[in-house]
Amino acid sequence: GSIDGTITINNDHGDTIHSQKLRSEPTSLKFGAMKSDTKVHEEDTISCLLDQEVIFLWRYTTDEQSELSFQAKYGKIVNYEWYGDGYLAIGFDSGRVIGVSTHMAEIGTEIFNIEDHSDFLSSMKITADMSKLVTTGESSVRIHTTANMKVVDQIIPIEDDTAGGFRDVALSDSGNLVAACSNNGTL
Repeated sequence: GSIDGTITINNDHGDTIHSQKLRSEPTSLKFGAMKSDTKVHEEDTISCLLDQEVIFLWRYTTDEQSELSFQAKYGKIVNYEWYGDGYLAIGFDSGRVIGVSTHMAEIGTEIFNIEDHSDFLSSMKITADMSKLVTTGESSVRIHTTANMKVVDQIIPIEDDTAGGFRDVALSDSGNLVAACSNNGTL
């Protein structure tokens, strides 16, 4: 993605094989596999954020395009992650996390909608094995299994009330190790 609002896909020789012009600069580009009626899902979709408010989906092999926009009360998108069978988990700065389908027949349909943090959400990640979703916010780290996102499996409170909440989180592939950084630099 580039600042002129273009996404390009190049082969290993640097030749452009696909190109898409967008209305603004794309950020947080990720490859994913949109849900389809077939059992085989290829990573033939590029997703990105536009202005932290819209998720743009582009299946570049067929040139299918979709934009997912959300209610203003959710706030800005902090992060989004692909998981499962073509689903997206989306974290908003208001503390809300929602899951949506990318199947064309049900595009944007909410799978779950939870208020994970009451004041703000600063970070959201899914483990590499896609088994756990971890969020950070004002006073805790919250861990969910992706099989049932509505249930909080573990809450890790911040020990230092002066830390100002958590800023970011890093995970091991399985999610068994979690490192969180507070706003004052405490790890």
